Amino acid sequence: MSTKKVAVSTSTSVLGAVIDHLFRRKNLRHISLIDGFWVPLTEAHKYAKLNFIEGVPDQDSTKIRQVIELLPKLRCALDVGANIGTTATVLANHFETVQAFEPAPDLYEALKRNLVGYPDAQAKLMVVGEEIGETYLTLYTKFGQLSHVESGHLATKKYRKVGPIKQITIDSLNLNDVDFIKIDVEGFEGPVVSGAKETLLRCRPAVLVEQAGNEEKNFGRPVNEASVFLESLGMIRHPNSPRKMHKDRLYIFPNKS
Repeated sequence: MSTKKVAVSTSTSVLGAVIDHLFRRKNLRHISLIDGFWVPLTEAHKYAKLNFIEGVPDQDSTKIRQVIELLPKLRCALDVGANIGTTATVLANHFETVQAFEPAPDLYEALKRNLVGYPDAQAKLMVVGEEIGETYLTLYTKFGQLSHVESGHLATKKYRKVGPIKQITIDSLNLNDVDFIKIDVEGFEGPVVSGAKETLLRCRPAVLVEQAGNEEKNFGRPVNEASVFLESLGMIRHPNSPRKMHKDRLYIFPNKS
């Protein structure tokens, strides 16, 4: 009797290994390795043209390094809209723990592999918003960085609907040591900060948020929605923010400098 159980268990184990191998091969078809960094295959040409600093493509990585120099504490960092990890890997080199959220499957696969060497950094395939549940993603096939939470677009050659994808709120993580939150989610920044209100008031972290007008373009939401919300909590723009921030804004609570 016991022999039969072992045989079944071994067979199941072998089948599971085969399925896992095929799954990994399928995902690897969509990403490519450039100078030791995993990138989406459809965007490999773009990343090949970027400067690499400390082994990381300079896609916002210099900006993140400049912001880190302004932060008094470096315990937990949240990277919301982590893409392939150009900012998450930099954060992982400085913070005690990092949680990086990316809902686009191909970008997530690259992110997960780029964080392999960082045991205290986690890649999570999920959307961060103001409610817990499931949602869909408008996925741009050639420019994954433009992907965002589904907003009623019909599938075309440029983008397709992907999901359902798990959605959480930052508050649902019940964290007590968050010192920094980076948010770049193509116009969905308002719902992200709304779902982080308790964490913001409890931990009082610095927040780097993109405000590029995509709120109105992609969702019909008010422009600078996230900024208005953060300022309603008493947060202010950091007086020493890096000059070349473009459309990003660094917020802190007044007693943090």
